[in-house]
Parts: sequence; C-alpha cells; structure tokens
Amino acid sequence: MRSSSFRKVLPYALVVFFGYMGFAMPLPMLPEMFLDSEVGILPASYSHFLKTFLLGVVMSAYPLGQLIGAPILGKCSDVWGRKKIILYSLLGSMVGYILTALATDSQQVLWIFSGLFVCGLCEGNVAIAQSVVADLAHASGESENKVSHLGWINLFACFAFVIGPILGGQLSDSSLVSWFRFSTPFWIAACMTLLGVGVILGFSEETKVASVQAYRREKWKTFYRSIRNSPLYKLFLVNFLLAMGYYSYFRFFPVHAESRYSFDAAMLGYTIAYGSLTFAFFSAFCLKKIAKWFPPQRAVGFFSLLLSVSLLFALWPSSPWSVLGTMLPINLSLAVIMTYAAVLISDASPAESQGRMFGVLTAVQVLAEILTGLIGGVLAGYAPYLPMLMGVGFLLLGAWVLFSPSIKRQC
Repeated sequence: MRSSSFRKVLPYALVVFFGYMGFAMPLPMLPEMFLDSEVGILPASYSHFLKTFLLGVVMSAYPLGQLIGAPILGKCSDVWGRKKIILYSLLGSMVGYILTALATDSQQVLWIFSGLFVCGLCEGNVAIAQSVVADLAHASGESENKVSHLGWINLFACFAFVIGPILGGQLSDSSLVSWFRFSTPFWIAACMTLLGVGVILGFSEETKVASVQAYRREKWKTFYRSIRNSPLYKLFLVNFLLAMGYYSYFRFFPVHAESRYSFDAAMLGYTIAYGSLTFAFFSAFCLKKIAKWFPPQRAVGFFSLLLSVSLLFALWPSSPWSVLGTMLPINLSLAVIMTYAAVLISDASPAESQGRMFGVLTAVQVLAEILTGLIGGVLAGYAPYLPMLMGVGFLLLGAWVLFSPSIKRQC
C-alpha cells in the first residue's frame, strides 16, 4: 500500500521539482542582469538606486502572484479535482515564462514583471501536491505515510534549489555558449513546465472527486478572514516577522555577495546551491536531535537569535571563502525556524482547522517575501548590506514578540 500511494504522489512531486527549478534558475543572474553596468539589461543612464529598486520590484512579482493565486488554485482543486487544476496551472506558468523570456530579450522591465507575476499567479504545484498526500492518507486510513510523503515533496523542492541556481548561472553565461543569454533560463523553465504537463497527463491519477455542490455551499469564503478572527493572530505575527527576517537574507545575500565579493551569476549559483545542500543536511539529520533539547517555542526563539548574530557575522569578512563557514550556522538556524515556527501554529490550532491555518501561514510568509523585495530594493540602493541588517532587526523583534506573555499562554 505504501509503495502504491507513493507512486501516486511521485508525478506531483516531480512537478514540484520542475516548478521550483523554473523559479530557482533565474535567481543567481538577476543581480547581474539588473545591476551590472556592462552586461545588464538596464540603460547605463539609470542610477544605482533606480536599478536596485527595479530589482526589488521584479523580485516581488512572483510572490505577489503567488499570494493571490495559491489560495484560489487550492480551492479550485477542492472543487474540480487536483489533476485538472494542476494542468491548468502548469499551462499558465508556461505562458508566464515565455512572456518573461521575450520581455528579457527586448529589455522590457514592465513585461518581465508581468511574466513573473503570471508565473506566481499560476503556481499552485506545492499546495496541490500536499493536498494529494492528504487525499491518499484519508482514503487509505494510513496517516503515518503522510509525513514521509510530504518529506519527499520537500526533498524534491530542495534538490531543485540545489540544481536550479547552478544551471541558471551557466545558462545565462554567453562565454560558455554563444547563444546563452539572460532569457535562456526562462525558455528552459517553459520547457520544463511543458514536461510537467506531460508527466501529469501520462502518469498521475485523480485523488479528489469534484465537489461543485460543496463550492456552492461555501461560496468562496475569504481566505484571509482567518487571520482577523483567529485567536492565534500573534503567532501569525511572529511568523510574519521571522519571515521578514529570513527572506531579507534569501533575497539580498546574492546582492551583498555580488557587491562584496564580485561574484558573477555562475558563482552566485554555486553559492545558493551550497546553501541549499547545507539546509537539506540540517533538516534531515539535526531537527530530531534539536527537538530533544528544545520545545518548539524555545527552539524558534534561540535559533532566531543565532540567525541574527550569524547574519551580522556574514557581513563582516572580506574573503569570499568565508561563505563556506558563515552559511553553516545560518542554514542550521533557517532549518529550525522554518520548521518549528509552523509547528507552533499547528500545535495551537484545532485538528479540524489545520489546512486552513497552514493556508493562512503560507499567505503570511508570501506577504513577507513581497515586502522584503520592495523595502530591501530601496535599502540596497543606499548600501547592499542594509537589507540584511533589516532582516536582523525583524528576527530580533519576532523573538521578542514570541516570548510576550500572551504568546506564552497560547504555547
């Protein structure tokens, strides 16, 4: 039974891998694409401040679309079935990547933003894949398989962040192949999305019976009402503040490395891949041991402080080789925070509201990702290290709110 259910999950896990590959490939090239005065796509007359602002705006396009689209796609998959909706979402993502590639070649920043927004709007792969796991666990009555299958989905996503940045850094380097350029990773992402369509059509099974009547009864209740009405709003606030902290690192460490160490797109790709590997290692081998030493609340608080200190140390060295050492405590802290902050929400939520609460949590995190792109883009125009200092401040604020008396009573 376990192997049979995993075979049903595998096509969706592969689609998650393809989707995250498409998202991760452009990451190492965006700083060079927008900030480099020689090979970048922006006019030389643009000031450095304007370039960094536009970089932040473009970085925010994908999560802005995801903020709007993911809850809608998840609800649609409840109503009309997982397989049908993920096919529509993949086709929409393919159109978005093609639009982004064409806009990159024509150096149209507004259309680059629009293309990435469409990609984010159609990004429902992870939510739908997680729903498939829940469907199978409910149908078989074997809830113990749920954790392992969700782990496989996370593992596929992690591998995408290892391979994607390296591949994207190489595909945008015209010195390797003459026809490689900034748009090439987006064309490859469109092809991989089309491959995902083939995988779903050829190998996936529907796990959710269409339920249009349920849709008519519920009438699309607002997804965000949960935040306002939930007694756990301060725990959501903690997750928002922590997400502001770690997305400041995710978004702007490449900008800092490009400025501090003169990393090109290829080197940034290797750096992001190294970070993903260390994150995966700590997630796989350290979280269970940490659980024996810290309850979830203390784990989040302690490692939030460790992450803030580690980010400060990461800004200090002048040698690029220091990245190999400074990223270790950073990614250990990230593995703990991103896991156990969600555990706090789950532990404090009723069993019948787990899905709704995790949906709200995703929206809160995506909102933080958008804001760090916008605010960090402005701050980076003054100094490339300022967005990471902003992240330190939010991490400390999140740890302080976490240990406020009202939070302690909920935990």
